Amino acid sequence: MHCRRFLTTAVALCSLLALLSESPLLASEPQPPTPQTILASLKLPDDLSISLAAAEPLVIDPVAIRFDEHRALWVAEMRDYPFVEEGGNTPSSRISILRDTDGDGVFDVSTVFADNLRYVTGMQPWRGGAFVTVSGNVVYMKDTNGDFVCDEQEVWYTGFAEQNQQLRASHPRLAIDGWIDVASGLRGGKVTSPKFPEEPAVDLSGRDFRFHPRTGKFVAASGQSQFGLCYGPADERLLVSNRNPCRQVMIAEKYLAASPQISVVSVVHDVAPFGEASRVFPRSKAWTTSNLHAGQFTAACGVHCYRGNFLPESYRSGIFTCDPTGNFVHFEKLSGNSPALHSQSPYEDHEFLSSTNDWFRPVNLEVGPDGSLYVVDFCRAVIEHPEFMPDELRGRKDLRWGNSSGRIWRIEPKQVTSQQPRGQRIYRQIDTTPDSLVADLADDSREHRDLPHRLIYEQFLAGEMLPSIPLSAIAVGNHGQRSRHALWLLAIAGKLSQQDLHLAITARDPHTRVAAIQASETLPRPWNPESLIADPDPRVRYQALLSWRLFASQTPASLTKSEEELAAKIDLQILADDAADPWMVAAYRLAAGPRGSLLLAQRYLSRPGALWKSEHFAIDRALLVALASKTNADDQSLARALATKGATIVHGSTLSRATASQLEASMAILASLATAQNRAQPTLTGLVDQPLRSELSKLLEEVAVNPEATMTARLLALEVAAALSEKDDWLVQLALADSSQALRLLAIDLLGKRKLEEEAKLVHWRALVDQLPQEPPAIRRAVVAKIASDGTLATLVAAGLREKKLVASELDAGARQRLTKHPDEKLRVELERLLASAIPQDRTAALADYQKALSLTGDARRGSVIFEKNCSNCHKVGTIGVNVAPDISDSRTKTTSQLLADIIQPNRAIDNNYVAYSLLTVDGTTATGILTSETATSITLRQPGDKTLVIQRDEIEQLLSTGVSLMPEGLEKQIPHASMADLLAYIKEWRYLDGSIPKE
Repeated sequence: MHCRRFLTTAVALCSLLALLSESPLLASEPQPPTPQTILASLKLPDDLSISLAAAEPLVIDPVAIRFDEHRALWVAEMRDYPFVEEGGNTPSSRISILRDTDGDGVFDVSTVFADNLRYVTGMQPWRGGAFVTVSGNVVYMKDTNGDFVCDEQEVWYTGFAEQNQQLRASHPRLAIDGWIDVASGLRGGKVTSPKFPEEPAVDLSGRDFRFHPRTGKFVAASGQSQFGLCYGPADERLLVSNRNPCRQVMIAEKYLAASPQISVVSVVHDVAPFGEASRVFPRSKAWTTSNLHAGQFTAACGVHCYRGNFLPESYRSGIFTCDPTGNFVHFEKLSGNSPALHSQSPYEDHEFLSSTNDWFRPVNLEVGPDGSLYVVDFCRAVIEHPEFMPDELRGRKDLRWGNSSGRIWRIEPKQVTSQQPRGQRIYRQIDTTPDSLVADLADDSREHRDLPHRLIYEQFLAGEMLPSIPLSAIAVGNHGQRSRHALWLLAIAGKLSQQDLHLAITARDPHTRVAAIQASETLPRPWNPESLIADPDPRVRYQALLSWRLFASQTPASLTKSEEELAAKIDLQILADDAADPWMVAAYRLAAGPRGSLLLAQRYLSRPGALWKSEHFAIDRALLVALASKTNADDQSLARALATKGATIVHGSTLSRATASQLEASMAILASLATAQNRAQPTLTGLVDQPLRSELSKLLEEVAVNPEATMTARLLALEVAAALSEKDDWLVQLALADSSQALRLLAIDLLGKRKLEEEAKLVHWRALVDQLPQEPPAIRRAVVAKIASDGTLATLVAAGLREKKLVASELDAGARQRLTKHPDEKLRVELERLLASAIPQDRTAALADYQKALSLTGDARRGSVIFEKNCSNCHKVGTIGVNVAPDISDSRTKTTSQLLADIIQPNRAIDNNYVAYSLLTVDGTTATGILTSETATSITLRQPGDKTLVIQRDEIEQLLSTGVSLMPEGLEKQIPHASMADLLAYIKEWRYLDGSIPKE
């Protein structure tokens, strides 16, 4: 990379548009649409307007923008995406700085700050320069003489993964606490610092990165973002990935480290619907790599929370997310007052901003100094990286079409009341004197407080006096966002007094109280947040719990006592109210630790029966299970007391001494203790003494087999009884014969976990194997998975294959590998023979014969006719056929040779969900189909042609798994080699038949 001087380009808007119309492109490349063409294609809400702020040649391939205090716009231009052009070894990314010199609101001067960069992804302006994410590094680049050109550069951090350009570290952004966050890009890396070599390396596996610009300290940060990072309305860290338009980091690394014995399922929360649950409405063709993802987010990036007040009220504190493959910007409105944010789109059938033109590629968003929303438009014909394309598209000729274009758009209210000239209003230069910056921080009309926050912070680091008195007045003044900024600036500077902290902690605004708790963590003598654990606002309670543990962990000698005190002080009614929120439950667990959680569970379980409500059972159960899910050897006495309490409630239920809800919650906590994660923890048998254990076991066995009991009670009773009882026969009988599939599956799972003598184990599992032909898919999967994974049961796999009770296609690749490496040579040889003979010789010969079809050039249009004639009765591709059998329309990851093998050897590998079942009724009628539903009274078969057959159980004489696919063997006899090539071409290329996606 180079930092050197470049000539600036000054172009008036009329000249800019003239240059665009004459932009020199290769004759074979279509010209990108003009800005006017794109503008005419854009649609956004009626109360907003959109205009062009910058375009080529001033800006090319922009991926990120940031404003600075000089009215200038910094632009990261990834000109080498998706690869450096053939024959060129010099990286071509750069950072440009744009300015509006004539005050008309349109940028007309571009200065190259730094060029010859490799895959630049973002920058954070800082002290006359910027921290830049580029080529696996975080580099500090500085302009030392004020000419907007980089004069110095220094690598601060290196080691970020450098594979795919879409998955690299990006979006360095200054957080309110004085650290700079960096999105790791999903690939992580092992980061070291050439500038601060004394700092230990940090492994980013599954996490983002953050560093302190003053001390150089760097750490991994909870959560992982792909391309985008911003802060929420109360400074929550928000992330994004292709299928997840907005995610919130809920638990920071420091809180996890303070309670290492407590594990949590996740540290991030999806704010918006994601994956298959997401709904988007592109107006363009919006071709997605997988056709199964149409109408969903596939390339979410550039997430942004609008925190200004220039746009109309309906957009404030809303979440905006780009999707360049769909050519739109999505908007969702936040709601609720829980610790986890939740959002919903206000639009039923359209997007916030969308285009009918495929060249509109929004990849990022930023708020300008006046509160306008800026959209970064990459403006390319193709945005998808070749790595994620089907093989047949990776050589397409349009991968770099548009690499000389780029646009930045401005969104503002349609009716602007300001009397200032447009350019002055939009790019008002900020007064950087300390008093003016504090005034900007306090001004209600100030759109964007991040800039004065950064400048005050920089001045403090430069040794200037912090204006602590006016900052203190703002911090304690119940001013929401302004107060939070002031609080943190005081904390960063070490000027936060106990008096100011006390006033902030009692502020009316709950977000200010949260910020006060967080800021107090920086004090030498942190404030104890215990009083706020009962705060009326759940967001405050949540932060108080997390911070409490952090404070308590600083004095480990008294940690046990602190856990006990906390467990004793928590209000049980508040705990019951919080129990519906899994994040609140996680906070209670982290705060209380293993010991405190057990004490809390015991208190909660001992509540008076009148407080147990049936409608609250699921929540109570989840809470108790969570609290009891981790116990240490040192806490055996607490676990024993909790188990005894639960067992007593369950046993006493026969005398109606417990409500149904309390009974089931007690069983749930016993089940949790039975599966304690710590091996040092005794089994449930060791926690409940005789004779209570024997009596309870007998009682629960009766509940488990009682069809009159609720299914919840039966499942819990089965799990606890299995942990208490040493008998196996009753468990086997449930696995074999109960009418409930859920109960049978649990019984099979529990039987598989029991430590049994080999002879008894073989007898029990042999009974299950013998019954396999009559079993539905879920039961077959469970039994086969167990016998194939346990080496002592491998003889049953061989017996099942020999006797045709199971088929080789039910064994996955891992199971086959284990079986063919069995230590018993005689058994191994037999298993190899049985597995090899699973594919009939005629099928092997047919596949060998049809290999010649792979060398023929198929015609996809002719193939559609072959497909409709031979395959559409069970399969659907595009608009042809029905989906009875597995969906084969998304064939991008399958080669033509794999597809050919699937056609000629349909029983080589079958998903158990699609195994054919044969049915015989009492009157002699037969039917074949896929078993799609099974109840205590009926079964449902789905047949070719999308026919559905529902038959009552009392009408069924016999129901057997055929072990084979609905697809008949020998289908190729109706399809000549050339026609097979056509069929394969259609399955692989059906999406390209309309000509909208060039293959070459």
